[in-house]
Amino acid sequence: MVLRRGYVFLQRTLGVVSMQAVLVVPFLLQVFGIVGLVAYLSYYNGQKALEKMAFEVTEEASERISDRLQDQFESIHKLLTLNQYDIEQGHLDVHNLDEMGQQFWQQTKLFNATTILSFTRPTGEYISVEQDRSGLMAPKDAYVLSRLYGAAPGARNYYILDAQTGTRKFLRTIHDWDPRQQPGYRRAQVNHGQTWTSSPPHVNLSMTALDATLPIYRHGTFQGVLTAHLLLSNLTSFLQQLAAQESWQVFILDRSGHLVASSTDEPLWMKPVAVEAPTPDLREARWGSPKRTPTHAVAALLQSHWPDLNQIQQTEQLRLRGDRTHQQFRPAPRYFLQVQPYNDGYGLDWLVVTVIPVSEFMPEIQESIRHTVFGSLLALLGAIAFSLYTTRWITRPILSLRNAANQIAQGEYVLDIASTPILEVRQLAFAFRQMASQLQLSTDEMQALNTELVSSRGQVETFLNAIPVGVVVQAPDGSVTYMNQVAQRLLTCQFPSATSFTHRLYREGTSLPYPVDRLPGTRALRGEYTMIDDIELARREVRLAMEVRATPIFDGQGSITHALVVFQDITARRDAERMLASYNHRLEQQVQQRTLTLEQEILERQQAEQALRQSETRNQAMLMAIPDLMFRVDRQGTYLGYMRSKSVTDVVPLDIDPTGQSLLACVPAEMAQRHLYYIQRALEMQALQVYEQELYIDDHLRWEEVRVMPCGSDEVLFLVRDVSDRKGYETELRQANDHLEYLAQTDSLTQVANRRHFDHWLAQSWQEADQMQQPLALLLFDVDQFKPYNDFYGHQSGDFCLIQIAQAAQQIIRHPADLVARYGGEEFAIILPNTGMQGAVRVAKRLRESVRTLAVPHACSEVSPVVTVSIGISTCVPTLQTSPQDLITQADRALYIAKQQGRDRYILST
Repeated sequence: MVLRRGYVFLQRTLGVVSMQAVLVVPFLLQVFGIVGLVAYLSYYNGQKALEKMAFEVTEEASERISDRLQDQFESIHKLLTLNQYDIEQGHLDVHNLDEMGQQFWQQTKLFNATTILSFTRPTGEYISVEQDRSGLMAPKDAYVLSRLYGAAPGARNYYILDAQTGTRKFLRTIHDWDPRQQPGYRRAQVNHGQTWTSSPPHVNLSMTALDATLPIYRHGTFQGVLTAHLLLSNLTSFLQQLAAQESWQVFILDRSGHLVASSTDEPLWMKPVAVEAPTPDLREARWGSPKRTPTHAVAALLQSHWPDLNQIQQTEQLRLRGDRTHQQFRPAPRYFLQVQPYNDGYGLDWLVVTVIPVSEFMPEIQESIRHTVFGSLLALLGAIAFSLYTTRWITRPILSLRNAANQIAQGEYVLDIASTPILEVRQLAFAFRQMASQLQLSTDEMQALNTELVSSRGQVETFLNAIPVGVVVQAPDGSVTYMNQVAQRLLTCQFPSATSFTHRLYREGTSLPYPVDRLPGTRALRGEYTMIDDIELARREVRLAMEVRATPIFDGQGSITHALVVFQDITARRDAERMLASYNHRLEQQVQQRTLTLEQEILERQQAEQALRQSETRNQAMLMAIPDLMFRVDRQGTYLGYMRSKSVTDVVPLDIDPTGQSLLACVPAEMAQRHLYYIQRALEMQALQVYEQELYIDDHLRWEEVRVMPCGSDEVLFLVRDVSDRKGYETELRQANDHLEYLAQTDSLTQVANRRHFDHWLAQSWQEADQMQQPLALLLFDVDQFKPYNDFYGHQSGDFCLIQIAQAAQQIIRHPADLVARYGGEEFAIILPNTGMQGAVRVAKRLRESVRTLAVPHACSEVSPVVTVSIGISTCVPTLQTSPQDLITQADRALYIAKQQGRDRYILST
């Protein structure tokens, strides 16, 4: 510490110095060092035994304090762990707080150090048992039970517990009290584990205390917070006994500088304020009064060494010089000080400080040091002369090496270094020349490698941009490091500005965001090779169905360095699959009906052919009466016969007779290939083949139904019919069905979801929450005193009021999966998937304020001059033992309580 401060002082004072000064000064410092060393040894031999004994005593005292702290705190940890085990195993019911209070009473009697045991549920329901040792509320050492019924904030009642009869005697009540606002409860929720919270000073105790808090979970659900209140008076008494002499002092500080316990009568949990002292040795500190004690001197010393007490991570031993003008310091002007950190692993981080006085140095030792220093001054003059000569002889070749280093720094690798007889300097000069040669060679190689690397990277990017699929490379932290042009076009973002696009990925066919931990890129970073096709990308107003593949990339050590994600748009394929599925059933029915019809037609045509052999005129008339285009084709696609129809627009020109020609020569190539395929299929299966085709004729879209009937082993008959009108009717019918579905799900007055849609959406949301094990919230709200409003303003005004409230509720929901529905009459409901109790409360607050902001006048209301609503809130994670009706029942019960308590409020179900 001293050498470092001296170096800093010289650097600030002298700035940059020459090498000769650097070499001369050490010689001089050696002389002064010898004098100082002799003086120090004289001092050390006289005080070694005293220092060793003082530090051994301080170390023993600190260890005894740490053992005492460990014994007291272990009992608190065991007590909280025991209650946690009882709750998790079901031996102690968190809903039966009276039973829990009986157990707390017995445990408070057994653990003397603990004064209060309490438990707080998430709704604010509270139970505690304490021993009033100060006698502020009850007779001294009496046991007091504190209870808060129902949701907080509420009334907290105090009772005296009679140990003989087990009865309670009422003491007093504190209104509008919320235990969830206490620091211990909030800190337990944040830490999710056992921790300590300071409580200076407690309302019922005359001494300081600590709160040990432990959050309780059962089956993954938060049940509440256990708290044990620990007095520090026993620790203070122990420190007073440990300080055997009046001049000794032992105390404990926390990391912020507050006094936790002390062997003196100073007030605890106070932080010192430093002021300027009249002496240069020590800064005076005060604890609310100008009187100084060793505690103040130690606080000033610690502040000078460690401005932040968190820097003390191990046992430190220091010396403290007292103020000789103060009466308390005259017998012992010097002190030995030991600071030992203490940490129990649950959040306590203290400093145990032990201060013990020692005697002053002997005057004879100081006199001996002065004689030694005077004798050493004679050697100083000779050392100066010798140092000047040797410095010049050494620095000359070193300065030459400095010039060579400057040449290398400027890129000059041909060095001129002066010769010297010093072996080490000669070796260093040779190393400089070798280093210059290696630097020249490395520079040339690096320039060549950079040129090759730039060329190779450009080729790789050209190849990746040519691939017709999106390519994305993700780093181990999930950020995007590369995107090819196809990926940028699909994702509608520019690289490198895009770092993440997971907020636009959804499960196929739903409004649920795709879980980040199930994304292919995330799974590939965990070492999985993944392919999924149930994901959709939201791009503006359109959703694209995507097929995504991800591959992890490993380095030579087997560690994952990147994830390669390849994806493509499969929206067209998905549309085709859905269209095929939607028409499959109807097509089967049509095929069956059409098959029967075709069989009948074939029979009739066979009869007609037999009749046509007898009369050509009659055959021609019958054929012209058929509304289908007919032609016979052999296996190779050659027309064997062709019969036109006025009902079908023919693609073969009227001036061409296709008989004897190939399909490929008479119709478009795509249509010809389709006909040839079904010809082969009909002949192989010897069964009727039916399909539909669309084509543009004179810029008009036409739909045709084609039937291919085998007529032997090498010939088929084609029947082509225009079905464009039927397709138009099917489109109109589908649009009408969509409109009817919307009307069936919407309330005609308020234009929000009706009761039927509400029941369906609640069942669907319940099933999704059960699968994902996510919370589901429900808000039921009712217009306060709506019947008097209808009677006074009329039903038309009442309907308009309901419309305004429905619109206000629709505006405050934030997520696509949220649903506002008219539950019945003036009662509405809001379904909030994936929402816990806190999120539901925020929605209820926004709803209440939004309705009041409407400022709809209500002259007949006993609650407010404007229309208000009462809200009931319920939320849960679905299980096998619960159902959506349970969620509705809880919300309805909370709504009833809100009306009973005065309306214009929200109540949470318990």
